[in-house]
Amino acid sequence: MSTSSSSLQTSVSPMLKQAAVVWPSFLTTYLMTIIATYLTRVWEISITNAAAIVNIYWGVVGILPLALKLIVDAFIGSYWMIFMSKVAFITIA
Repeated sequence: MSTSSSSLQTSVSPMLKQAAVVWPSFLTTYLMTIIATYLTRVWEISITNAAAIVNIYWGVVGILPLALKLIVDAFIGSYWMIFMSKVAFITIA
């Protein structure tokens, strides 16, 4: 009994794809509210300073991938970066 390659492919519903894209955003937003609460209650930092810390974190998280991409493309090269990532993964795992 032969099966065609199209019958072996699994289809993923559009709702599942959308949930996979939206879920990390909700999770990180929730975690940032927890961090802001922790900073204000445990460390007793004012809400404005806690908001500044969270905003700086979001800015670094947003800009860092772009900066690292430029460094990798300009100086290191794709193959060396893949090699170093693999070595780091093997070392940590």
